[in-house]
Amino acid sequence: MGGSNDVVSYSVKVIMVITLSLALFFLANQQTDLFLNRPVSQNEVLTIKFNFDDEFHADKRKYFAVVMIPTTPNHISIRNIIRGSWGNVSAWKVGMDNLDAEYKSIKLMWVIGALKDQEYPEEFKEEISKNNDIYICDKIDEHRTVLKYKVLWSYMRAVQLFDFKYFVKTDDDILVNLPLLLSHLKDSPRSHYYGGRCGMGYGGFGGYPKWRYCSGGGYYMSKDVVEHAISLPPQYHRVPFRPEDAYSGYLVHMAIKTQNFSVTIATNKKALSLSGYKCGPWEYFFYHHEFHKMQEDFNMITVNKTVKCV
Repeated sequence: MGGSNDVVSYSVKVIMVITLSLALFFLANQQTDLFLNRPVSQNEVLTIKFNFDDEFHADKRKYFAVVMIPTTPNHISIRNIIRGSWGNVSAWKVGMDNLDAEYKSIKLMWVIGALKDQEYPEEFKEEISKNNDIYICDKIDEHRTVLKYKVLWSYMRAVQLFDFKYFVKTDDDILVNLPLLLSHLKDSPRSHYYGGRCGMGYGGFGGYPKWRYCSGGGYYMSKDVVEHAISLPPQYHRVPFRPEDAYSGYLVHMAIKTQNFSVTIATNKKALSLSGYKCGPWEYFFYHHEFHKMQEDFNMITVNKTVKCV
């Protein structure tokens, strides 16, 4: 019986690799948006190169959550602050004690775009040599115009490289209340789940439907939602609108509509604080933060679970 299951599991993986490869081929070579039936500029064409023998990054350890953070090469100090504060499970002095080890297993995934006609700084190269958490996609890093494609790339790369339950997306100007977030995910559905601050709507123009999405400051998806998003036909991956969080919601919406796939879109009022943390209960999952104060505030919060409002 075990051998039969192994064959089925292997077959599923082979099918997924073939599906991704075909999607990437069409993304790279098809110059017409089939959904809008219009020409597509070269800037909108997503080209991704996969290396399925990537020994440096291949990591099939079981993770409860992969935490993806889009960033740029010059944000080295920000990445180091996060690695030493909220992104480091062992740095938390409060909140982690009630979680079993399996729920504290996270993988940081910094995603950076390629640079156009220039070398990466030496300091950045040194950072890469010391940390197995930086992933460079080959789309030129023009931030806002390609951020959505960096997110799609990270979905594909995460499924390729990691064994995980949840995919979490946040930004490098966010302080994440990791114990509270992991506790929430521990008690959440393991499938058909997409959550965060999800009250926003988009679409309804240019032939596109309307859909709901979760704010890009911090959202989370069960692995099967990620897999369905990346298995969509290429015309759904390549779109002209810019917001990366609306784009992620669009992929979820189209997976629901075209793949007979159900998803619970869970809006949580305590998912994202746009004003950061000042005082009072430490009750949100994601806090917008000034990065130069992140380490100081993290140290204060982990010593005192709440800060008295004066």
